[in-house]
Amino acid sequence: MTPTVTAFIGLAATIIAIAMWFRKVGQVNIPRNRGLFHALMAVGIGAGIYAISGGANWLGNTAAGLSIAIGIFYFILRAQSAQSSVPPIAGVGDKIPDFTALDDNGNEFQLASLQGKPFLLKFFRGHW
Repeated sequence: MTPTVTAFIGLAATIIAIAMWFRKVGQVNIPRNRGLFHALMAVGIGAGIYAISGGANWLGNTAAGLSIAIGIFYFILRAQSAQSSVPPIAGVGDKIPDFTALDDNGNEFQLASLQGKPFLLKFFRGHW
């Protein structure tokens, strides 16, 4: 297998990992075991390094450089991630525990005050 072909295989591995990741994020279904994403990014980095050291042509070197940059960027972001692996307090269908917070006007709000009334409770969860 030529270094140029290897470079494109590495770039394809990183693109597949990115596409799978954003699909999972869109579904709010990020798996706890992220080994597949790590493996695909590692393959991309390794294939890129092999291609550059093996003397790929300019197109192969471009693909190799992209796969290396994307893979390294992924691992840097992953290392900086502040996401905890603590299980959620309440799951889908569970009773929400009572809490007190501030509403949009800065007034104190207690969830128990809505008991027996229909309401929509919306939480925003970031992935940063």
